[in-house]
Amino acid sequence: MSYKHQHFVSQGLLNKFSCKESTTKTKKIYFIRINETKATLKCTNIRNVAGARYLYNYTKNEKLSLENTFFDKIDHNISIAINQVISDTKNLEKQKHHIISYVASQITRTPETLQRIKDLDSLIKDNIDEDFSFIKDTTAQNNFLETIKDNTEKYIKILLEKECQIYENPRDFFVISDNPVIRINSSNEQELEISEKKYIPVLNCSIFMMPISPKHLIIFHNKSTPIEELNYYIEKINR
Repeated sequence: MSYKHQHFVSQGLLNKFSCKESTTKTKKIYFIRINETKATLKCTNIRNVAGARYLYNYTKNEKLSLENTFFDKIDHNISIAINQVISDTKNLEKQKHHIISYVASQITRTPETLQRIKDLDSLIKDNIDEDFSFIKDTTAQNNFLETIKDNTEKYIKILLEKECQIYENPRDFFVISDNPVIRINSSNEQELEISEKKYIPVLNCSIFMMPISPKHLIIFHNKSTPIEELNYYIEKINR
């Protein structure tokens, strides 16, 4: 099956930030496009946000897509995991593997990653050699897809080494973006890892955070991170 509109943020996750329309009872989500000259609050079905046409399809084989060969299982599992953890945070340990797999893939799967590959290629052509391209044997799209699988595995290993916890927000509400994993490097030292044939680096930051509902935040952090530091960055998320 060839998927046309493909979500780079799971609909199961977006669903937690939606609300039922009073007349039709269908789930809608409010959003703002921050790149517009005059940003205004809009409302639409969750199917219409955080998605792009054929984002995960290989260029030489349009019927082959990571949407159904890679993300379907990850996105299905995260929906169940979020429901379990929100209902009782004691379920975190049982659902930790599914959450880690999703967060790791979410870091790598956005259109921003694809654009960074294109920008890097253009930068080399413009400043070094216009005839050179590190993606000349493939395409930026295919390189992006190969990077997703490769770097997801690396981020899983990074997140497994960190402390994991759920923060419940008693006063404010978290919002979600189309690039929802927040990466913080409080020590200004990042461990950089680049695969032999992949050109988007993996950054081992000290803190990774992602809202999973308006009241819940998943946090991965170094064991040495002080609680005061975590609280500081949590307070900064929606500011």
